[in-house]
Amino acid sequence: MSNMPSIDAILAEIARAAQDGQPEAAPAMIASRRRSGRLTSLLAPASEAAPGPGGGSVRERYLGEFLAGTDEQFLQSAYLAVLGRPIDPGARSSLLGALESRAATRVGVLEGLVQSDEARGRAVEIRGLDRARSFERAGRSRRFGRFLAPLLALIRLPGIVATLERRISGVDRQNRELRQDAMRCMAEVEAIATEIHDEIASLRAELDDAVGALKAGLEGAAQDAGERFARVGERLDRLDATVGAALDEANATRRKTLIEARALSELVDEAKARLPAVIAPERASAAVETLDEHALDDLYLAFENKFRGSREEISRRMGRYVPLFQELVGADAAHPVVDIGCGRGEWLSLLREKSIRGVGIDLNVTMVGEARAAGHTVVEGDAIAYLREQPSESLAAITGFHIVEHLPFRGLVRLLDEAHRTLRPGGVLLFETPNPECIVVGACNFYYDPTHQNPLPPELLRFLAEARGLSGTRIIRTDADLDLSRPESGFSPSEVVSWFQMPMDYAVFARKA
Repeated sequence: MSNMPSIDAILAEIARAAQDGQPEAAPAMIASRRRSGRLTSLLAPASEAAPGPGGGSVRERYLGEFLAGTDEQFLQSAYLAVLGRPIDPGARSSLLGALESRAATRVGVLEGLVQSDEARGRAVEIRGLDRARSFERAGRSRRFGRFLAPLLALIRLPGIVATLERRISGVDRQNRELRQDAMRCMAEVEAIATEIHDEIASLRAELDDAVGALKAGLEGAAQDAGERFARVGERLDRLDATVGAALDEANATRRKTLIEARALSELVDEAKARLPAVIAPERASAAVETLDEHALDDLYLAFENKFRGSREEISRRMGRYVPLFQELVGADAAHPVVDIGCGRGEWLSLLREKSIRGVGIDLNVTMVGEARAAGHTVVEGDAIAYLREQPSESLAAITGFHIVEHLPFRGLVRLLDEAHRTLRPGGVLLFETPNPECIVVGACNFYYDPTHQNPLPPELLRFLAEARGLSGTRIIRTDADLDLSRPESGFSPSEVVSWFQMPMDYAVFARKA
């Protein structure tokens, strides 16, 4: 390399050519130098390493490494090579703008990085950088710029060619990959199309078979339905005749019952007038009063059937209390549940289904008969008198559905006293009654039953239960109130319509401490 001219010699030659009036000779001379292989060594390394200022080795890089690629790639590689770190966002943005607007060159950026304070301790040398910077300065001069422009273009040419070759190679690779992907996609599409065609053919065959079977099934079903409709029609005709006969018989029985009731009433009146002369007055009076008390039992049962509801409807309403009794009472054989005014025995049936022992008591002999016919243990008589006969703390619970509104005030207080005495510790009391908070009940429906005494507002019944020694009282208006862990729903009317929206029945719940 000793015969290679220095940069100063090349610049001197270019200056002489310009002074001799042969500026067009400069490009030819540069081309000649390049063809001879001497110009290409301007940016080539002289050695791999050189001694540093402190005697250590200097990390050498070559200018040609930084001239290829995009400006973004150049900045990243330059910062890593010279400063040993990635470029920060602020410097990246400003330098990219300067390079794009040609306000700065890559050679100038490299020179600035090498001469920065941050790079001084790293001993990084970029071979060819000083000479390239000299060419750039000379190229900006009016005197030599047009002569050096071709030389600078030649210096950048290898990097540009390398960049183009990489881009072309990348495009070729992408094209090959795209062709391969397209061929794979076409093969997959053909395979999927074949599968879809086969599946459609299979589904069509299955659909044809299903349609045929459905037609056959529908024809058979239609024929069977016709026969069934004919049989149902015949049964309805027979049932209609049976119902008509039953209605006729029921009407006849009702007329007969009315006649017998009138006859019994006349008999009672006659007995009142004639019996005292035959037997002791007190015995005659008791016998007559007994007959008189039960004269309307059948009538009250008919009243219950019409206005209170069927067995199924009553059982459905009472059913909401069953889980509470399962939890608090359970199958306690030693302490039964006494249902006051048990009627037809709907509540006793619900208890029996959950293996809870129940005993009913009712004054109506007709209802007692129906409850006993259902297999229940039922006592005919007065509830208070029955409770007075029971030992203290002998009952698990006392219930009464639509009973307390039939009692006079003193009778209600006596019933609560006997309930407190006969309940075992922790025993349960539950009385359901019409809810006068519902204005329809308080103003009208309550008076359907002529044996009702007075409506009982919830807070009054709560007060009476607490005043007679019971605790844990709770007013159950809605199903949510059955959850004893939650507060009561309560009643705080904000407008008139609230009085029409309340439940028609409520229950007072209490326990013996």
